[in-house]
Amino acid sequence: MSEYYVSKSLETRVIREDGDPDEWTEHETDSITQAFGAIYFAQISQSQTPPQVTSVTGSDFQLVETTRNFRSVNVSNPRGPGIVFGAGTDPVEYDDADLASRFISGVNYSNGQASITQTSTATDVEVERTLGNTSGSDIVAREAGHVANGQVTGGGAEEFLIARDVLDEEIRLGPTESLQGRYTWSFPV
Repeated sequence: MSEYYVSKSLETRVIREDGDPDEWTEHETDSITQAFGAIYFAQISQSQTPPQVTSVTGSDFQLVETTRNFRSVNVSNPRGPGIVFGAGTDPVEYDDADLASRFISGVNYSNGQASITQTSTATDVEVERTLGNTSGSDIVAREAGHVANGQVTGGGAEEFLIARDVLDEEIRLGPTESLQGRYTWSFPV
């Protein structure tokens, strides 16, 4: 029997003050969080009750099946879904609900974008987003994550951390520089 698994990769690049981007750097990735499995289960189970999962706000919610689950683009809110960055260095834990120290103030996030590539061996989904440093001083990124929407009972949507990675190298951003991140989720055939 063949082994099939979901894998992901993370690449980043700095866009310098003059607008020129650095080359993409691939980082070691080692986490898919508890929320990923809970959102996936809610999406495929329809009539079964998925487990409660903790959102990025620290509250526990029951997820339900909907077209809004896993939404990760077109939101520029730093607490909203998409790729997020922070300064934390705490080791990754399966039950992480948010980054250890997410950048919220002194930054802006782009709306993000997603694309899909299908081949005879895999389907790859890329999610990309840019963080702009508007703080007026240097900031240092040491962690990245992927936050996705999850529909919860009562009709609302919450944001859940589905992946978190401590970067193998810190990334220093000067004032007005930006950090682009790209997670690629690969689903082999």
